[in-house]
Amino acid sequence: MNQKMVGWIAAVFLFFSSVSIQAQRVIEVFGTYGGTSVRLANEEIFDVRPGETRFFHSDLPATLSTRAESLGWQKRTVNPEWDIKISFRELDPTKPERLFCIAALIGKRNRNGKVLLFSPELFERTYPGRPPIYYLSSVLRSKGFDVLTVDVDIVGRKKFIKLLRDFKPDIIGGTSLSVQINEAMSLMELAKRECPRVITILGGNHATAAGEYLYPIHASYLDAVVVGEGLTTIEFIAGAVKGRKWDSVRNEIPGLLQWDGNRIIRNKPALAEDPNKFSPDFPYHPTYNFPIFNLDNGTPRKTFQAMTAFGCQNACFFCFSSTNLRGEATRVERRMSLSSVEAILRRASEQGYEAVYIDDDTFTRDREHALEVTRLCKKYNLIFGCHTRPDCEDESLIREFAANGCRYMFSGFETIVPEILKGANKTHDPIGYRDAYLRSYRLKNETGILVSAYLIHGMPRVVNDNRVRYEIDTLEDSRASIEFAVRELNPTYLSMNVLRFLPDVPFSFARQFDFLRPISGPLHGGYWDKKWLEANDKKDPRCFHPILRAFEGSGSAIPVHMTPERCYKILQNAVEIVNRKNAEAGRNQTIIVVDPWFEERFLHADYSGGIRTHYLAPFETIEMTKSI
Repeated sequence: MNQKMVGWIAAVFLFFSSVSIQAQRVIEVFGTYGGTSVRLANEEIFDVRPGETRFFHSDLPATLSTRAESLGWQKRTVNPEWDIKISFRELDPTKPERLFCIAALIGKRNRNGKVLLFSPELFERTYPGRPPIYYLSSVLRSKGFDVLTVDVDIVGRKKFIKLLRDFKPDIIGGTSLSVQINEAMSLMELAKRECPRVITILGGNHATAAGEYLYPIHASYLDAVVVGEGLTTIEFIAGAVKGRKWDSVRNEIPGLLQWDGNRIIRNKPALAEDPNKFSPDFPYHPTYNFPIFNLDNGTPRKTFQAMTAFGCQNACFFCFSSTNLRGEATRVERRMSLSSVEAILRRASEQGYEAVYIDDDTFTRDREHALEVTRLCKKYNLIFGCHTRPDCEDESLIREFAANGCRYMFSGFETIVPEILKGANKTHDPIGYRDAYLRSYRLKNETGILVSAYLIHGMPRVVNDNRVRYEIDTLEDSRASIEFAVRELNPTYLSMNVLRFLPDVPFSFARQFDFLRPISGPLHGGYWDKKWLEANDKKDPRCFHPILRAFEGSGSAIPVHMTPERCYKILQNAVEIVNRKNAEAGRNQTIIVVDPWFEERFLHADYSGGIRTHYLAPFETIEMTKSI
């Protein structure tokens, strides 16, 4: 029975019963931890203590001011809602106030609309990063919902539990990479235990690539999964819950995947989002600063990240971004308009930010758009860094980037070996690809833009004989790539990964790559989920050896031939080659980038006489240490 029908039945009941009704309009205010105040229409101002809920009698809107998670003071208008009290006594049913109260009951609005968004723990991190929940929170706030965000990786679970108890959300939304899925599900279970009536929603890469493997094992505390980019979907969800229509409309919301008690229900797919809707909130925490933007004396610059594009026209076999269609029929890149970019940069500058990292995998593909964005960075006194591909750059672009405040450009080089580049579908012109990197990195070194050489070890080689086939790469391949990256590109940073299988990318499911994978057949998202493994009596294919903390690979499924011993030899080669190059006159002092946990324990560096020297602990020492 829907809410409107209930209202009419209640109205009929009131006409023929001895019931007294008191109806008044109130404004409900919940006190946040950063600070909360409300200015009523008569200009009276009241402060609301953290965790306190207060009701103010008013027929007119009020101004609510909140300060949460370093967002600064945010103001919005809140409207009064009906609060109705019913008591049984004799009343003249012909009095006009009775009709007024009945109408109020029928039209009574519920006051639900509180959303708590979280990002789970990420136990390995070689670079700072802001989770995507801040884009979801922004669009929900713009629609009038009360939203709190919490990065559990930073604040911990005790703060998460306290927010659950004090805020009492109606919806809890989480986002998760595949390597975070066990932490995300644990937090969902905890949330449902603390708030049994809350609606729980999971989004993010793992939900999009592997949502069907989350059911039925997590059905008791996971109400729905968002497949796709999610801004429109989360808005529909929040509106349905606030209007108490969740149960009746949940099967109609595009992009949702659910469990009905017997089977998975897939709603119609959500369309690709308009990039101009992605305007983030800017909660600040020092963890989000990029060290590459530090002042010369080491003082951090307040940094934020901005996603300015979605999708990728490439189709690298190891990358979820370039293989996920994101609601499109074909792979396309969708870039934010310059006016939207400027609005974000202006707002960040007004909030005291000094640096921005532009999160766009192929930023320079649209040359003029990229140049205009960098000019806006200069206009708002924001130094910047970005992702890009050197095979879509030119000299004048790089020089203007440097003049406009570019401090860092990241490119995934992957390997120098042509057979591996082709095997990963990275490029079909390995020679042109190599030459583009040489030109790009030499010019960036000349103009003072810091560069990182990024390699992936463990990708297959393509073998061209009578038919295309694949074979494993060799240690010699890895050494050749390190030699070229370190000596020829002369980068400030060397960052290396082992190939990590991700759900729903060709390396994880295509039959021609069966020989690489640690299981027989496709490596789908269930293999990242310990409850799925237990329920299906499967062995965990992921590797947790501490040496993988040097490759951002701990907790990932990796190729069978990439043993811990082999990974150590690759790192050992890198240390030898980097140290030798760093000792040469006039060369950049290359830093080997590893997870801070690993660096502190096993890869110390000495900087003396202008030379940086790395020292790697013995393999036996690393192997005896338990990772976290």
